[in-house]
Amino acid sequence: MIAMATEIAANTTFNMTTAVKQLLEVGFFNFILPFGIFFIILYGVLDRFSIISKEKRVNATAAMLISAFILLYVYLNEGVAEWFSLFYMKISITVLIMVFALTFAVFFYRTLKENQIIPVGSEKAYSAAAIIGAVLLMQTLMSSAPGALGDIAQEVSGIVMIFGFLAAVGSFFMKDGGGED
Repeated sequence: MIAMATEIAANTTFNMTTAVKQLLEVGFFNFILPFGIFFIILYGVLDRFSIISKEKRVNATAAMLISAFILLYVYLNEGVAEWFSLFYMKISITVLIMVFALTFAVFFYRTLKENQIIPVGSEKAYSAAAIIGAVLLMQTLMSSAPGALGDIAQEVSGIVMIFGFLAAVGSFFMKDGGGED
């Protein structure tokens, strides 16, 4: 009796591998997650820029219909699902590199500014250099990671460098903080 209770308790414990396999069987990663991601991004863009309408209901309906159409397209063309999952992975790694790089650049720049190492009048050049340096550092670190992560980081390196360059150029056009004109 005790052995049977122990076996039942052991079988009812949470197992992450089993949970992921069940989500995979339900189609969560192939259909539900892509639908949700497309819907959220598309709704955000439609709502923010009022491309279709200024009403949230109209934008939500349009985003839902477009996302459902994309989901149907992926379902009917099985090879497309692999492309979408690879696309999401590459975009996620690109965003991850950029978030780490910009966070590092902000801390590095603030440290230089607080210690008064940056000469007066060259703040924008130092901020651009901090961004480019941080992007290069994070890209190098991610590309040297073993396995698939490093391979994908190398594949998206061009995109990361372009975003880093745009962020550095954008830092020249940003207003300095402090609320002064």
